[in-house]
Amino acid sequence: SSSCGTGATSNWPPDDLYKDGLQRDAFLPFIALLKNKVDIVELNSAKDYRLRDLNGQDTFFSPDTAQSLQKLESLFKDLSQGHTVQRTALPVQGRMLTIEKSAAGVAWLDFATWCNKALGTADYLALTEHFHTVLMTGIPLLTADNEDAAKRFMLLIDILYEHKIRLACVAASAPGTLYRGNRLTFEFQRTASRLTEMRVW
Repeated sequence: SSSCGTGATSNWPPDDLYKDGLQRDAFLPFIALLKNKVDIVELNSAKDYRLRDLNGQDTFFSPDTAQSLQKLESLFKDLSQGHTVQRTALPVQGRMLTIEKSAAGVAWLDFATWCNKALGTADYLALTEHFHTVLMTGIPLLTADNEDAAKRFMLLIDILYEHKIRLACVAASAPGTLYRGNRLTFEFQRTASRLTEMRVW
């Protein structure tokens, strides 16, 4: 439209909005109305302008303190830019995974929910299909007592890294000293390296 008016942005084209959502049939008339009433313009830019003030910012906050959490909250606020914060349900192989806090393509995850439970590749891949940025809180020291969770965390980081999903997090320690066990010391070196690379956007 040549007239000046309000606009909206989305990470997905109209036909992909609320894809695989519960009772999506009830949402389809809105998509048809949207396509009929507004001009659809693809902004095919590699640059995410929401990050224009974040270039070079360290997004790995440790140790796990109230101050670190406040920094992550501030980052989430910057990224969501006033969009409604909501719960998101992701369908994965007949199950529903709930993300308690999300907005504008950003998912806020808790380590215990996503790494202490028996989740796997399909669950973590679902994140990459719906979000461009993942924030995670509560990453503990990884020791012999929680090595199953450590392995899931390593898998999650691999998947986010390979799909170029941005990561910001609050952890008990820096990437190189996060793992304190013995069995995964060699494997975790790659995870630490990836965390270090991912910590600067």
